[in-house]
Amino acid sequence: MISRRNIRVKVMQTLYAYTTSAETERPIDPQKILRQHFSQTRSLLVYLIQLITNIARYAEKDAYQKSHKFIPTEKDLNVNTKLAGSNLLWQILEDKYFIEQQKKEKSELLIDDELIKKIYNKLITTKEYIHYISIQQQNKPEDRKIFTFILNDLMLNNEDFISNVDELYANWNDDAEMLVQILVSYLHKPGASDFQRIISGEKENLLQTCYKPLLKRRIIYSNLLNPS
Repeated sequence: MISRRNIRVKVMQTLYAYTTSAETERPIDPQKILRQHFSQTRSLLVYLIQLITNIARYAEKDAYQKSHKFIPTEKDLNVNTKLAGSNLLWQILEDKYFIEQQKKEKSELLIDDELIKKIYNKLITTKEYIHYISIQQQNKPEDRKIFTFILNDLMLNNEDFISNVDELYANWNDDAEMLVQILVSYLHKPGASDFQRIISGEKENLLQTCYKPLLKRRIIYSNLLNPS
């Protein structure tokens, strides 16, 4: 899941933090910090999936609220809930790996309901959404298309969303580009990725290849500068 470039960035961030802390009374454990970096990446991915599913499911909430007005109009009684019932959405919601990680991260507690409402209300005015609900039958390519539209056009181009995610996750700027690519791939095949294995075996080997020699050189260099 995680790209080679991102692995190298996180290795260098960890080594910088280790070098800085080596001069203090409580040096950090670089291995622990490195794992925390990857854990933050996984947390952010789960949050993004949680957010996009909540936007899709808001169609049901919108229909319920409008139908329960004191005097609902005909339009209020006929809110289209196709998005909330899409096969793609329910594939995600039934993904055992997502469910497991969602419980661990408690990502639902981080969701800003007002942000969800704003994005959904913008979505239902777009020509892309109007085209989507005009298609009578379930269509997985169209599901992916509307989910990708929500991500690219209504989340990533939304200042409120950027401010929200940046406040919650310090790693957003470092991981955003990579995680968007991962999420787009995930929308093509929910359930195929174990969130605990965010690094493949091949990239785990790359991580060790990058990390251990650099750490060893840093330790040697630090000892030369600060002999006991």
